[in-house]
Amino acid sequence: MGGWRHPWLVKRAREDCTAGATASLPANRTAELWLVHGKWYDLSGWAPSHPGGSWWLEQTRGMDITDLVETHHFDTGAVDAVLARHCVGEAPAAYRPFFDFEEGGLFRTLKRRVTAALSAAGGGSGGKGSTVPLRSARAATAGFLWQCRLVLLAHVALFAWTARSGSLLGAALTGVTISSLHGIGHNFIHQADAANPWRYAAVAGGWKVHLQRISHAISHHPRPNTFHDLEILGLEPFLFNMVCSPRNHPAVALYGPLLCASAHLLDVLLLWWRMLRGATPVRLECFSNALQLLLLCCCGASHGAARGALCFAAMFLVFGAIDSFAGFPLHHTERAWTEGDARHARKRDLAEHIVASTVDYDVGSMGSWQSLLCFELMPNHCLHHCFPTLDCSRFDTVRPVFEATLREFGVRQQLLPQPAVYFGMWPAWLRGISSHRSNRD
Repeated sequence: MGGWRHPWLVKRAREDCTAGATASLPANRTAELWLVHGKWYDLSGWAPSHPGGSWWLEQTRGMDITDLVETHHFDTGAVDAVLARHCVGEAPAAYRPFFDFEEGGLFRTLKRRVTAALSAAGGGSGGKGSTVPLRSARAATAGFLWQCRLVLLAHVALFAWTARSGSLLGAALTGVTISSLHGIGHNFIHQADAANPWRYAAVAGGWKVHLQRISHAISHHPRPNTFHDLEILGLEPFLFNMVCSPRNHPAVALYGPLLCASAHLLDVLLLWWRMLRGATPVRLECFSNALQLLLLCCCGASHGAARGALCFAAMFLVFGAIDSFAGFPLHHTERAWTEGDARHARKRDLAEHIVASTVDYDVGSMGSWQSLLCFELMPNHCLHHCFPTLDCSRFDTVRPVFEATLREFGVRQQLLPQPAVYFGMWPAWLRGISSHRSNRD
């Protein structure tokens, strides 16, 4: 099991395999294993059989993947059966994982109840010892897949018009469809590789599956707003969001929104630069945005390359503006807990941590089209973080259970109207809690 690994994954694996090493399982051995709930497993031979695809295991060897296993799998019995066949030892008794998964805790209770709700909707037993995941009940609905197809068709038509005419209006409208495709790709990027081409929908906006599965699915998703979250750290040193990070310049009120709106365009340019330097692997999906630029510059008889480049920038800036309005603020307002927050220490239960570090939209009975076109499918974000492989089109099935369980545990979900979420970023940027960054190494 070889191949390129992101430097952050290498660093994380080095830390985890060292912390979980013992005399019988030294670090050079645990570096080739996987740690789940304090036990080391050798999944090398089984990785090609992983239902989600071998990539996930290839990239996480040497790491404690407990939170990823818990959040990505509903079929607990099948997972336990596989792990039992490949256990090779235990971590030290003093080792403590990033989260505690108590059977009576919020996350485990939510998981049991959500699984039962999916089972009642027609997904199979899902009980202890089940060998078949609840694929049918947690996969995308036929109606949602048709929405995806229509958005893709609209995107192709608008892009073709823009490339042909050089219209900035066409570029702006294409940017809107890119935003929706980004939401679609975001939804599917967490799901199994098999027969899942929709995970590539987000490449139109700059996301690349092999990179975003690291920075988003593995790094950000289970541990938002911590020092393991590459997405909150990604804009530093230009924009600090953590309470314990250095203080932003007062001009952040002006440059902050501009930086957020241009982030995807800058990501595309930086990716091209990293590929030229050999700092990231060159894959076919990496050329998607270069192809966009080439078509915009060369396909129109009535405009030149400069106009095509302007359309390219306009397209991405519109998409970035929508994303910075609908998606980016959810973990970056003054309501969202981050490292260094004096209100409380980091929550030890995964679901409690997700609720503390995430602000959700109070959108009521928003329809799926409105969510897709205006919000990039971001409503119900806490639910998505807890169960990322649950398709967004199935949220209505389990949301009543999710909300009722939070109330039962006395955990209050942070629900705000959209403008309050967006404008909540400014107080977060302007808070001057500390002028010194904590040591992260």
